[in-house]
Amino acid sequence: MTSRGLVRAAAMAVLMVIIPWIVVSTGDEAHRGSVWILCLAIAVYAGWRLSGLIAAAVPRLYEFIFWLFCYIFMGIAPASQLRTDIMPGTTPFVLPSGDLKAGVIVVLGIIAFEIGVLWDRNSSVEVAMIDDGRVTEDVHGSAPAALSRPTSVSERTPMLSRLVPMLALSTLASAYIVKAIGVASFFSSRDERDRLSAVAFPDPTVAVVIGTLTWIPALVVIHRVINGSRRTDGTRTKLSLGERAAVLLAGAIILVVNNPLSTARYVFGAMALSLVVLFGGFASSRRTRWTMVGLLLALFVAFPVANTFRREAEEAVKLSLTNEYQGNGDYDSFAQIHNAIHIADTEGYTYLQQPLGIALFWVPRSIWPNKPIDTGIYIGEHRGYSFTNLSAPLWAELYLIGGVVPVVIGFTAVGKIIRRADTRLVKRFLAHRPLTVVGSFVPFYLMILLRGSLLQAMALVVSFLAVVRFTRPRDIENEASEGSLPVGRSAAGSNPVGPLAGPTPRSAT
Repeated sequence: MTSRGLVRAAAMAVLMVIIPWIVVSTGDEAHRGSVWILCLAIAVYAGWRLSGLIAAAVPRLYEFIFWLFCYIFMGIAPASQLRTDIMPGTTPFVLPSGDLKAGVIVVLGIIAFEIGVLWDRNSSVEVAMIDDGRVTEDVHGSAPAALSRPTSVSERTPMLSRLVPMLALSTLASAYIVKAIGVASFFSSRDERDRLSAVAFPDPTVAVVIGTLTWIPALVVIHRVINGSRRTDGTRTKLSLGERAAVLLAGAIILVVNNPLSTARYVFGAMALSLVVLFGGFASSRRTRWTMVGLLLALFVAFPVANTFRREAEEAVKLSLTNEYQGNGDYDSFAQIHNAIHIADTEGYTYLQQPLGIALFWVPRSIWPNKPIDTGIYIGEHRGYSFTNLSAPLWAELYLIGGVVPVVIGFTAVGKIIRRADTRLVKRFLAHRPLTVVGSFVPFYLMILLRGSLLQAMALVVSFLAVVRFTRPRDIENEASEGSLPVGRSAAGSNPVGPLAGPTPRSAT
């Protein structure tokens, strides 16, 4: 067995056998039904897909995050909750009669996603790995063409006309919000920060936009400066004094306004992981594999530990797989899909109401008083919950529009888009080029988009893309070069290889 095969076997043993066995063997099974077995099957399948991505060791980051979300939020967590009948405390009245339909809707979404992936896979460049560790591309099954080393080109962004305005925007937004709620609130609990922010900014749209502008431009500035110092031939240019000062100021702003003490864990995690990408976490096959493994460990260990610092009440650190998920409102995704189905089937579909609110998120409620609310809040209010700061997974968002058909169409489109986006990332990886700013951040933010609500998440996505667009590098290689066959990458990621010859490559996924 090759080293790649051993890695996949080990990953499969952990993700498909050991962790599901722990879930099944711990705690007493309640008399809720057997739908938990379906959720466990989802976890096993997602574990199989994750093990393949880890073994391939290429940065298909969007797909990796999708399967990671399915593994935990659609598989392990609901399997543990349904088996013991200890549902999230934030979503009461989730009756067993709706479990099967919720599970079937989740499976239909996953199947549609796979169809979308295969659909785009047939029309895009496929990444493959050979037994000796070399990586190449196989276009429509044809033999690899001769490869040549890319030219020495850097992607620099004009400092004064592009980066300085963005840094000034982050600085002004940070100063404004610090003045409004105080610098101490950023180093207290998330509850305290949210309470003060709600008083200072009664309009949620205004609060989200201002909060996003405090650190998104600063993060993009760091990416642009560091990536701008790298040439495509592997060499680097020296940072100027102004560039160093910009990175230091941007880093200081982020440490204050987006620290792990008072910031949502998913948002902080997406930001932190984008910096992991920037500083080489996915610069080689070996690093890619270890970073993926590290991300898995972080979600199973660091994520629960981080929960103890974001609330005012002291909580015991929970490292048990079952105790972490049973009754925990952080893992309410399956229950919210359950609730969305119940509301749609009893009260009717929302049709374009929620999508319209998402598209026009930027319109303040003072101008549009009847603007649709977050889908998570919408579900909570219709279910009569006192606590409405709930998630609304993409399955729930799509089902509320019009039932099964939007779920199937939506997830097919998501699969196609994700496959195409991942192919672009892998092509840069093979060409020894740093991943794009979008490719460094958005894949990890996908966890938030999948968990929902989309209305909450859109302000950050749009702001991020706008800043990225504004700060486009001055020297960019011709886009046509993205489709050329780049130089191969060794398994260790350090030495390029010349023209490849040998057996037909096997699919990486």
